Amino acid sequence: MSERSYPRELAVVEGPIPHDRVERVLAGMGKEGRASRALVARSQAPPELPTGLTLALLQGQPREPRDRRPGAVSGGVWVREQFTVHAPVPLGEPLSISGASLRRFTRKGRQYAVTRSETRDASGRLIASNLTTGLERYRADAGADSEQGVSADEIAPPGPDAAGALANPALDVLRARRVGEHIEGEPVEMSIERLRDRDGPDPANPIHSDPEAARRAGLDVPIAGGAHVLAFVQEIVLQAWGLEALSHGACIDVRWISPVRAATRMVPAARVTDTGADLLEVTFEVRCNGSAACAGRISIPV
Repeated sequence: MSERSYPRELAVVEGPIPHDRVERVLAGMGKEGRASRALVARSQAPPELPTGLTLALLQGQPREPRDRRPGAVSGGVWVREQFTVHAPVPLGEPLSISGASLRRFTRKGRQYAVTRSETRDASGRLIASNLTTGLERYRADAGADSEQGVSADEIAPPGPDAAGALANPALDVLRARRVGEHIEGEPVEMSIERLRDRDGPDPANPIHSDPEAARRAGLDVPIAGGAHVLAFVQEIVLQAWGLEALSHGACIDVRWISPVRAATRMVPAARVTDTGADLLEVTFEVRCNGSAACAGRISIPV
């Protein structure tokens, strides 16, 4: 792989969200995706898509020589995402995604990268801010610990955007929440068929649906994409509190802890932990085989 310098500005990616991408997201949600389908009917992106805007930026870059060593993962495996949805993400309208690769580091033989992105609509309004940490090599054979680029302490993550709160049609419902309130979804079967429906015939990252590609990357079976797993948490929140509850300044900080393997079942759940005058705080997790697959916090300005 060619040597890179950090931080590194990325080429701007422009255009509407592809229709087939939306259809694949809905297929991957299956019968559980009622809120996602309702948002698409309003010409708004389903909740999974704002999670992956950094990936859309990276996939739109001029092609570079790829790391062909065993264990290198095309597209990366997200381990943490911090993102704010400032306003509903429109479908069928031009978007502009800009950003930069900020740092790259190796920990315990695994190679990671941190990328920032901002997405604006046709008027130039900021609609999403993302900070993504991705695992570039799944196998732990990338060498000694190392750092390149901006230090972690110098990177300011996205946070809740209070300016968007007043436009939130779910505001009254959100203000009525109480500490300790718990919502939980039905168990979701993450079948290989569901993963293939979401990925489509020519996946950008085939470890999510192709058993052979997964084995080459060091996995025993395909694993669900991080945004796909998180989407089921977002679904239960939107079904309980309103379709646009997370589309007006809400900030999500999620860490993916362990992979959701094909042919396993997972259960999404969320709990209200604070109901301040200005902010509703919610913790969440997705459990799979008795342990947490992902966990994090949602901060919703109210």
